[in-house]
Amino acid sequence: MTKSKYDYDIIRDYLHGLVDRETARRMRDLIRTDDVARSIAAGILQLEHEFNGDDHQVESYIEELRQRQLTLIEAETKEEVSSRGWIKLAAAILILAVSSAVLWLTVFRDNVNLVDQELKEPYALAVVDRGSPTESGFKFYAEGDYKRAIISFDSISNDVTATFYNGLSHLYTGEYDDAIVLLGTSTLKASRYRDQASWYRALAMIKVGKKGEAKKSLEGIGKDPKHYKHAEARQLLDIQ
Repeated sequence: MTKSKYDYDIIRDYLHGLVDRETARRMRDLIRTDDVARSIAAGILQLEHEFNGDDHQVESYIEELRQRQLTLIEAETKEEVSSRGWIKLAAAILILAVSSAVLWLTVFRDNVNLVDQELKEPYALAVVDRGSPTESGFKFYAEGDYKRAIISFDSISNDVTATFYNGLSHLYTGEYDDAIVLLGTSTLKASRYRDQASWYRALAMIKVGKKGEAKKSLEGIGKDPKHYKHAEARQLLDIQ
């Protein structure tokens, strides 16, 4: 049985340098000149990146998409497909499966990129009262030494500003679960940091994959035209 030119295994082996010279030349030319082959190659690389190179997870994900399409096809037609027709059908299923994966990963990547872009520039530091118990924590925060800032802020209680910047410090060190807890405290919700805390808490929830909770928070921000991150929240909702 002749294989389709869009054979998943051959394209994947080519990407990993596991094919002979002639096959490598053929695959290189195909990917360079064929949009479908190029999309499949990009999809394979994106899936491997997303699943940390775990071939089993990648193949399971593609197989799940493939089976969904087979179920839809079987529901629409009862006719038996010839061997040659099956080759084309299998290729079409694979293209659709990988294309779906590429689309999902593109959306996911855009989502993450927007969040990372928002976190790239730390929230500005408010004016600090010299000699206050929180001064050292703010000094470390301003220097980007968030680990030491956390230690300092943790020693302070009942200070809403310290709580807010403590939450941000956890966010910038990748301790997203702690950031979610701190930025969601009742004291912050009733403070002048309410809008900022709700925004950064939503970003932290996206980072840990709590999409349902993040969406609920973003919807609240998106419905409030006075919120300083109104436009960004609506953009993230469109990507979700």
